[in-house]
Amino acid sequence: MAVLTGNVRADIPDIGNLPLFVPDKKLTEPPPAPGDILIVQTALYVNNLVALDEVGETWTVNAHYKLQWADPRLQEPDSDSASVRYMKEGDIWIPRIDIPNQAGSFSSGNYLLSVDSKGMVTYLRRFEAKLSTSLDLLRFPFDQQHLLLVMRPAFQPGPKILLRDSGAFSGTSEESYAMLAEWRFAGLDGISETVQMSNSVRQVEQVRFRLTVVRRFAFYIWKALVPLFAMVIVAWSIFWVRPDDFDHHVKISITTMLTVVAFFLAVSRDLPHISYLTFLDGVFLVSFGFVFLTIVEMVVIYVLLDSGLITLAGRVHRSCRWIFPLLYLVALFMVREHFTPHSVKGLPDFD
Repeated sequence: MAVLTGNVRADIPDIGNLPLFVPDKKLTEPPPAPGDILIVQTALYVNNLVALDEVGETWTVNAHYKLQWADPRLQEPDSDSASVRYMKEGDIWIPRIDIPNQAGSFSSGNYLLSVDSKGMVTYLRRFEAKLSTSLDLLRFPFDQQHLLLVMRPAFQPGPKILLRDSGAFSGTSEESYAMLAEWRFAGLDGISETVQMSNSVRQVEQVRFRLTVVRRFAFYIWKALVPLFAMVIVAWSIFWVRPDDFDHHVKISITTMLTVVAFFLAVSRDLPHISYLTFLDGVFLVSFGFVFLTIVEMVVIYVLLDSGLITLAGRVHRSCRWIFPLLYLVALFMVREHFTPHSVKGLPDFD
């Protein structure tokens, strides 16, 4: 593929016999378009998902975007239909593109600008950008996210530009470096839409690209859920301690409850400050509740013993050995149904 860097023409294979393109100042002006409307086919190819910040709700991508439009002034009817001319930026008019959800740095890399004998111009540009996007963490950590990149024509003189998703070039790289350790690609799609500019009667035709990524949740299984379940089981160990041994009851229950709270704060520190509960929040709250109930059970046993109901206290204490685990499993199932009504369908492989 021929690549142009800056304004320096790089070596282009197999075009030694092509005539050199002679720049014309008029070609840097917008081309004529039927009905004063110019359709620009747009595509996106993701090379690398550089970063995904769940706290700041931003993502950084390295990609290529492709623009394709017709410029009748560049037609060469007498030329070979397969002939292609390569140009530099500044030789001809190129539509300016705006990315409204840009949230930080934007850098451009190599580009390729070519036109065929029918006047169809192709502009391929590599870039890296930091973008804002809304994350839906309701099913965290068994979630998937739709990362948005919006492209719309910038304000410029000339015909009205309508961006259309071509789909032909769009896709994602399958290289191992293209994805993050926590995420894998699940698809890229684009949709053309008309939006009303705020505080204006102007409407623009834009393309909304959506990169779908699925979380690899094994990390949270082993580093969050398994330790949490172990803490809950430790709290239940009081049911195998003598009913009247309140010293050990208090030490085990209080210590476990404080540990669960500290563990939850450590995990939630790296998550966005959202106004709704996630699946992981639900599991933590249920687990905390069942650890707290061991303290309630301890108080009930104390009251029964203090009332002289020793036999009943022993029976209740032993019954909690299976009542608590059973109710805990029921509560976890209810949390699963509330937060992930379609799980485990559609979830990533356990990797």
